[in-house]
Amino acid sequence: NFLEIGVRDGDERDVYMPETYPEDEGTETFLVVASSSEADLAPLFQESTRTMAIGGGGPLEQLLEVAMLGSTTREARVKRPKPSEDFETVARTFTLRRKSEATALGEEGRGVDLGALTIRANGVRASAKLLASSGGRTRSLDMSTDALTSVLEEEQVFAAATVELHEQPTRSLDVTSPTLEVEVPDPGDKVGQFVLHVDEGGVATWGIQDPDRPTTRGAASRTYVIPRDNPSVGVGGTRGLLGTVGKHILKVFDFPLIDPVLGELGKNLANKWEAARRPYGTRMVLPDNYAAAATDENGGPEWDKLGAGRALLLLHSTVGRTHTGFGVLPRPVVESLGERYEGRVFGFDHYTLTHDPRRNVEELLSAIPDGTSLKLDIVAHGRGGLVARALVEKLSEFNLGSRTIDVGNVVFAGSPNAGTLLADPKNLIKYVDTLASVMNWIPAADPTFLAVKTTIGGVLTVVKTLAVGASNSLTGLTAMAPGDFLDWVNAGATVDGVQYRAVASEFEPEQAGLKAYLGNLVANGFLKENNDMLVPTNSVFGENGSSLFPIDEPLVLGRPDGVSHLGYFSHPKTHEKLLGWLS
Repeated sequence: NFLEIGVRDGDERDVYMPETYPEDEGTETFLVVASSSEADLAPLFQESTRTMAIGGGGPLEQLLEVAMLGSTTREARVKRPKPSEDFETVARTFTLRRKSEATALGEEGRGVDLGALTIRANGVRASAKLLASSGGRTRSLDMSTDALTSVLEEEQVFAAATVELHEQPTRSLDVTSPTLEVEVPDPGDKVGQFVLHVDEGGVATWGIQDPDRPTTRGAASRTYVIPRDNPSVGVGGTRGLLGTVGKHILKVFDFPLIDPVLGELGKNLANKWEAARRPYGTRMVLPDNYAAAATDENGGPEWDKLGAGRALLLLHSTVGRTHTGFGVLPRPVVESLGERYEGRVFGFDHYTLTHDPRRNVEELLSAIPDGTSLKLDIVAHGRGGLVARALVEKLSEFNLGSRTIDVGNVVFAGSPNAGTLLADPKNLIKYVDTLASVMNWIPAADPTFLAVKTTIGGVLTVVKTLAVGASNSLTGLTAMAPGDFLDWVNAGATVDGVQYRAVASEFEPEQAGLKAYLGNLVANGFLKENNDMLVPTNSVFGENGSSLFPIDEPLVLGRPDGVSHLGYFSHPKTHEKLLGWLS
């Protein structure tokens, strides 16, 4: 059955926002209650219901009594008759926005000056409203959450302007690549700048300056182009890392090129960031500390103990840490692994942006005391799998000194063993777009949100590095793309005694905006049809030129499992396989 509200003459509903309401938008809900028998709902329209009689009527009226009487029945138990009829409720929630002074954008690329910036639409029908500039903010429409705000402050990134957009789905047929263009005054040589655009579907797009585009203002300016070939419709009210999904927001961010902690940045920006925020280190991983950052008191490596029997090494993924990548494992799983390895479980924190996996292995070996003999199993997430492979398949090419390392089992979770095109140097901005879009849909209550809060600082660092034209410094990130490093590691010789295992995923987002975005990635060749949103499924375990591949009997998490690249270690099927493979 269908019930339409407000479509017949005389049945219209006037929705409005009171002048005293402090926000520019709010949530409204229509609730329809249908009952199979007559029910008195008059108390809903009374100013006071504290004198209601108790105990009469059917289930719907009894439910209304409990809801409306509140504390007056806390000291009494009311015996209810067995329900003799059913009732159903259906709610429809929508966002109500106050009418704003938004400016329509012309589709022909004609610029509209909003004061702090000029914005153009090419093949896009939209209106724009400047919400804040020069670091200002509006409470209801500001894009930042507390988690993001703290990271922005730590990374010395400041909002220069915030624009709210309202975009119509209609596109001009004669424009094959619709875009929004943002032109802002040049902040000067001592300031870096980038743009973040988040559409209604929660999809993030980072914008860096196009160096080849001429300026049209009288003064020097910077221009940012945001592709809009994949518009999406969001769900209002859903709170993500970047703000409320369902709002279409564009922000211009500035950052100083002289950091109070890192000093003068520029071409060495990412390397200085990793030295300060993601330094090399080895740490013990125990049930009481595995989800916490390593400290001198709780995390120092115990090499004598690690060399006394087979040990388990954990290798994290891009811009992660041991405690964020593996901290989502349930404690019973960590306890079981600790028992099997008699407490010999440790992690290796390492650079992932500016040092390739070869350099990572060199740093690991330098941390191991000379004369140490290790028998290892390895669990590696994402890019960490390439570090594991360099250690296993190319060990003879490193200077071991008097150290010996023997690897038995290696478990790859989402590792790009055949590469991912998103990590190609020319696609890095798309890589961080995708990573941020996935993170934006992970709620704060999700166990993987700890990794999200840690990862977003690395995402900002990559964007800042691209914004200052230093993409060549990101050799640790581009090692995941087909090419130099993978050609080297996939030409490795056969290694006796090692057993490779794999966990991969065929991810399909539930959210309409993210699903459309992923479909666009596949259609444009950035990803294969089956993927975990960052790495093609078959890249984890399929043929790649190495004699140790393909990997037999991988665990492939299917679409119903809903596992993206960030979710492998929070899924029970992964836990079961880990304990089985490492038995």
